[in-house]
Amino acid sequence: MNSSFTIRGLCYRTSLASILVASGVIACAAAPPGEATGTISAPLIFGIGKDIKLFPTGVDDNGTKLAEEATDPHYTLSSDDPNCPGPAAVTVANLANVKTKWAANPATSQWISCTTDGTGADGGTFRYTTTFELPAGVPPSTVTISGKWGCDDGCTINVNGKPTGVSDQPPPNGDNFKTFSDFSIPTGSPFQAGTNTIEFVVTNVTGNQGFHITTISGTAGCTADTDCGAGNFCNTETQLCMAQIVNGLTVPTIAGHTPNLDGTCTADVGTAVCASGVCDTNDDKCGFNEGDGPCTVENGGTVCRSGVCDEDSSTCAAVVSCGADEDCDASSWCNTAVPVCTPKLANSAAIPVIPNPPGHTPTLDGTCTEDVGAAVCVSGVCDTADTKCGFTNGTGPCDASNANTVCRSGACSTNGTCMAAGGCNVDQDCSGNMWCNQSAHSCTPKVVNGGYMPTDSARTSPVLNGTCSDAAAALTCESGVCDVSDNRCGFGGGTGPCTAENGAKVCRSKQCNDDGKCAAPTTCSVDTDCDQGMWCNGLNAACSPKLDNGSSIPNDPSHTNPTLDGICTTEAAALVCQSGVCDTADNKCGFASGGLCTTDNATTVCRSAQCQADDTCVPISNNNNNNNGSLASGISPGGGGVLSCAVGSGIERRVGIGSVFSFMAIAIAGLLRRRRDRA
Repeated sequence: MNSSFTIRGLCYRTSLASILVASGVIACAAAPPGEATGTISAPLIFGIGKDIKLFPTGVDDNGTKLAEEATDPHYTLSSDDPNCPGPAAVTVANLANVKTKWAANPATSQWISCTTDGTGADGGTFRYTTTFELPAGVPPSTVTISGKWGCDDGCTINVNGKPTGVSDQPPPNGDNFKTFSDFSIPTGSPFQAGTNTIEFVVTNVTGNQGFHITTISGTAGCTADTDCGAGNFCNTETQLCMAQIVNGLTVPTIAGHTPNLDGTCTADVGTAVCASGVCDTNDDKCGFNEGDGPCTVENGGTVCRSGVCDEDSSTCAAVVSCGADEDCDASSWCNTAVPVCTPKLANSAAIPVIPNPPGHTPTLDGTCTEDVGAAVCVSGVCDTADTKCGFTNGTGPCDASNANTVCRSGACSTNGTCMAAGGCNVDQDCSGNMWCNQSAHSCTPKVVNGGYMPTDSARTSPVLNGTCSDAAAALTCESGVCDVSDNRCGFGGGTGPCTAENGAKVCRSKQCNDDGKCAAPTTCSVDTDCDQGMWCNGLNAACSPKLDNGSSIPNDPSHTNPTLDGICTTEAAALVCQSGVCDTADNKCGFASGGLCTTDNATTVCRSAQCQADDTCVPISNNNNNNNGSLASGISPGGGGVLSCAVGSGIERRVGIGSVFSFMAIAIAGLLRRRRDRA
């Protein structure tokens, strides 16, 4: 079976019994001769009890091909095709009946689709999603995944909701589904520790629709210390990132490492593998022993095993010997292997291992317990998920008063667990027009009308699988509604309900008919198909009204001139914003603050509708009237945001010559007024 995910160099079927701790570094036995590693039939097993599997399409957990018309257990589907919204992705019954003549199924995989006969809506988008777990110690920055695929018609890859730039688009003759081609998700893609979601986005131009992965494999693992985060070094034998070693333990012997790790202390070795950044050449252990150095009063607590530096000699003071933690002060614990009082460990430091004999109370075998955290961690807590001091994101308990102490990130979610600084665990952690993507732990802007319902595999309430539901729309759509016919935010033409009062919000066309259903938007393929004040939204091939100030710049992958990727640019603002400007600080139409303005155009370009004496927009927070303004001028000078001028552009081609002179007069008057004021 040519499908695997190999963490480079990691131990095969490692158990705790095979962990060697003599030097404080985990070492692993090699794979038994003749046994396969990393295959579906013999998955790579980690000592921490984790495994990773990635599968081709159309197979079961053992890599055996499924029966025809069976549901693929490893890929879930969401689509805008009302006839097959998902989540089931099924094997195609008989390829001979597929009119577009897909490549034949090999022995180890098969085509899947939203229907058993491979039919799909013309112009539809079909998202096939699979997940895998990346264990602790494996740096996400080193992950790469590759394989062979085919799709009808074009496909791209997203990782954890973010584009990778990997695509397989149909050539002019449209036959990319007749042969399988290579793909590769490169290192540096947005992988993360824990759960990772890979989304294969398939677009169907016309006719049949299908997706096929014939092989998929990957590698990950550190090769140098720079692959690992602060406080860690790379064990190049296992290619796992490991916590640096505490004072008093011997520097390790690890093949293939730079600097050379042969059990001998050098300055470079101390910097690389010791938590204190130093080791003692007299005994090849981390930290300076009594009488060695140099040290200062300021760094003695770090570099000296005793935790104290003699100010007169600039060498480490005598070690305070101990037999138990009670022999040490509150800032230290008794390293009975030395035995000396040792400073407690900072957050993210690994729980130490003390051999027995001499042993320690509580037992220190590298495992986190409540008593162990209290004994050896500065924060007084450790995380059972990765056996390090301090709580990692998603664990706790914590609150605002102790987050800086117990959370490694220094931030606590409103749900009482630690979260990434600036991130989120629950929606209540996000402000304004945002929701919490629990897979990425990031606050995410709500989706504008016409945008697809998002996918968040970690969320269970509400379920976010790309399918429209009332609860999902209330959470993730700016309008608070979605259309079940195509799984996009906002109601399309002929759907609802809507009223004259809320039509501008819930209808993609911004218009509600007398029958309580949304009016159909005018169809388009390019912006010039639309009337003045409109732009072509490629998500639904409909002319959409320009956006009010405060609205997010849309994300429309099909729109390339200009690019609409949610980022504020001069061209994007000129096309989609009523004001013709947007703010680069938050990627929304109109200037929030700092953008250049005049008293004449403030109601247009400033979200506050007011201009300050320094010719910049009054910040919204300084103005109780949060007026979005109205389009008063086609000339919009940008300061903190983006400068754009729609006059004479292809989009605003219907502006008459009289309007042009009016705009010029307004601009000239503003310039003369500023020159006069400053004179």
